[in-house]
Amino acid sequence: MVDASATVLEAPREQSPAQTLLSEEKHRWRGRDVVFVDPLDTSAAYWWPAMIVPTDEIDTTMGCTQLGADEYLVKYFEDFKYSTVRGSELRAFDTSQRPYTDFAANNPSFPKDKAIRGALSFLKTGHAHAKFQWRQWQTGSDVLCLPFTLKAQPMPVDADSTSVLVDSDVTLVKDDATGDDGDDEAGSPESPPSDKS
Repeated sequence: MVDASATVLEAPREQSPAQTLLSEEKHRWRGRDVVFVDPLDTSAAYWWPAMIVPTDEIDTTMGCTQLGADEYLVKYFEDFKYSTVRGSELRAFDTSQRPYTDFAANNPSFPKDKAIRGALSFLKTGHAHAKFQWRQWQTGSDVLCLPFTLKAQPMPVDADSTSVLVDSDVTLVKDDATGDDGDDEAGSPESPPSDKS
């Protein structure tokens, strides 16, 4: 049996500033844009300031090998860590507009926050703390190429050198007598002899 009594609809709930921000229109981001990142925590007093890493400056140390069409790699001003985020989780870090104005009006400690001060300093001077800068800092363009996949870098070999640079953290040393780079695992079988007859 169907209940024919009138249905009472709840009055629309007022959205929190964070919910309102999520419903705002999309933005066209560029590398090195300073942004707010949604912490995905409703108890957070404000969103986290970060910078979008240009895709042509991403390297293996950042923990990101690919990005989807609406994903961005950011570096946080608070702890200098990296994170992959969706475009819907980003908002412009602009002192004259929301969400900055909302956060500043609702939280007296907001302008004193280390990360907020770091982001404001970068926007004012164009300089970032040395620990904030990544290996290829400002060597690329601000154009983002999405989707993105980190390509393996070719291994430079110098014929006159006794070492080969693989990554700035790893160097293989060649055995001058055999030309072997010493990268074989212990106990691994040798490759079969080549047939050059």
